[in-house]
Amino acid sequence: MKSDNIKVLLIDDDVDDFILTRELFSMVNLSNYTLDWAASYEEGLKIVECRKHDVCLVDYRLGERNGVDLIREARESRLTTPMILLTGQNDYDVDVEAMEAGATDFLVKDETSPARLERTIRYAVALNIERCRAEEALRAEREYFGHIISAAPTVIVGITPEGTTTFVNQAIRQVAGYEPDELIGRDWWRVLYPDEEYRQVERLLKDFEHGAVVNYEMELTTKNGEKRCVSWNSVNRLNEHNELVEIIGIGNDITEQVLSRRRLETTEDQLRQSQKLESVGMLAGGIAHDFNNLLTVITGYSELMLRRLDKVDPLARNVEEIKKAAERATSLTRQLLAFSRKQVLQPKVLDLNSVVANIEKMLGRLVGEDMELRTSPGAGLGQVKADPGQIEQVILNLVVNARDAMPKGGKITIETANVYLDNEYAREHIAIQPGWYAMLAVTDTGCGMDAETQKYIFEPFFTTKEQGKGTGLGLSTVYGIVKQSGGNIWAYSEVGVGTTFKIYLPLVNEQVSEPEPDAARPEKVVGTETILLAEDEEMVRNLARESLKMHGYTVLTAANAGEALLICQQHVGTIHLLMTDVVMPRMSGKELAEQLLRLRPETRVLYMSGYAADAIVHHGILDKDIAFIGKPFTPDALVLKVVEVLQQDRSSFSSL
Repeated sequence: MKSDNIKVLLIDDDVDDFILTRELFSMVNLSNYTLDWAASYEEGLKIVECRKHDVCLVDYRLGERNGVDLIREARESRLTTPMILLTGQNDYDVDVEAMEAGATDFLVKDETSPARLERTIRYAVALNIERCRAEEALRAEREYFGHIISAAPTVIVGITPEGTTTFVNQAIRQVAGYEPDELIGRDWWRVLYPDEEYRQVERLLKDFEHGAVVNYEMELTTKNGEKRCVSWNSVNRLNEHNELVEIIGIGNDITEQVLSRRRLETTEDQLRQSQKLESVGMLAGGIAHDFNNLLTVITGYSELMLRRLDKVDPLARNVEEIKKAAERATSLTRQLLAFSRKQVLQPKVLDLNSVVANIEKMLGRLVGEDMELRTSPGAGLGQVKADPGQIEQVILNLVVNARDAMPKGGKITIETANVYLDNEYAREHIAIQPGWYAMLAVTDTGCGMDAETQKYIFEPFFTTKEQGKGTGLGLSTVYGIVKQSGGNIWAYSEVGVGTTFKIYLPLVNEQVSEPEPDAARPEKVVGTETILLAEDEEMVRNLARESLKMHGYTVLTAANAGEALLICQQHVGTIHLLMTDVVMPRMSGKELAEQLLRLRPETRVLYMSGYAADAIVHHGILDKDIAFIGKPFTPDALVLKVVEVLQQDRSSFSSL
């Protein structure tokens, strides 16, 4: 260390000790040193504060104070200069106290040789250099990790047990809109989790007291009042007494993931609901088919009996009641078929505004004077393709539903508009394709519905009305018609506020269809043709045969397709018309017609069914050149349809 320039400060109130120390330095291998002297406690501490010396030799006795106090005070003032305590005797307790106060080493004056003094000073200086290097490395490391924490994309925050924010990185700006300086020193929980959210915080703080790691998701409130969902992993920092000192939280903004998860859950709910309604629809369609066979018989024979009875006959009144009951039941089965999407539709290109305008007066009479009916037709509304009568039924049912939701009066609004449903909307609503739609909305200011009720509103026979006040088929009919027309329907409701039903029908680029003129009615029909009747239901078969024979037709009957083909092969004369049920065991009516037409291509075909079977109907629309009559039918309606099919090459025909 001959080239070293070591600056030494001796703090000693005895001038003789200073002289002895200076002589001792002259004998050691420290030729390049500077020895300064401070003669008092106060002077020594003041010089140490200047941080100009490499090492301090501090005498234990300094007037009324002592060297240990000086070392302790220097360390409390964050002065890092190495300090060696000089004592007059080898006192272990003093030495330990000095080391605990922050001394680097200690020497006993009478036992200090030049070599020992040199080693002690060298060690103290070297130790201080190493400490400075370590502190610099630690400072650089802290700065390095500080930059990483500051630039981290996840929020990192320190919070005291009382809630005060001790630090937070820059990521908080993206998540909550606050600058870090706006939060440091403030109550983290009160700022970001006000009102309702703070109640969750109170429960969360109890978890912090009991667990080292707490994982949780909470919605925070941003600076501009928005809600963001953040997933937190929090670690407790404890002191030596195992007491909570600080909560370190690491947060990730998962708002988009939560929204995606909610959208997925909504879509799954919609899919489950759609599948359930599809299953119920299949069941309802099957029931309606069977009922329509029975109603065909009841209605048909009622009509035939009324023809034979005098109007004043008491039996005639009884039969009339039977017929009326059958007609009411027919209305119910039609609604079931509408829900199950098994109706035969006659779609036309139409303007929803015109449909609403055509029935507006009727709707006004329907809702009564104590309710306000308002229409808001959209300008430039595009065309849709649907069955006009069915769309009128949809509007009628929705208005009736709105009226019944407002027993004390209110306001009903029918609105139309062109709307574009984008990809995001399509993701959130199953079965929707992005594109342009005509929207038809019916809104009421009634009692509204809770979320549980909304799950069931489109199911058949579900109703919130009193017993005897409704069938529970109104909204299910709407649902079926809209879906069969290629559209979609959703309900939006809030208890005590009201309900809105929104229907979306895809726009078409076609001209509005012109209404067809009504045909004239002939006075009488006398048939001369031969008809092959294939029907597996005996009662329906007998009714149809009797109804046709009454008008002069020759009727060949078959209970199934096999019998019909056998008759076709054996009959010598012409078979002008095949009248067949669509759904029959072993072979459908469509398959029967295909085989029969190979043998008799001139024969015309009339299909009949209790619902729109997939064999001849696709999406509610009859296949091209298909003649069809739906059950239940009356004898007159049956003959009317037969005349139409047999004379279809004429420009027009007449009914009974």
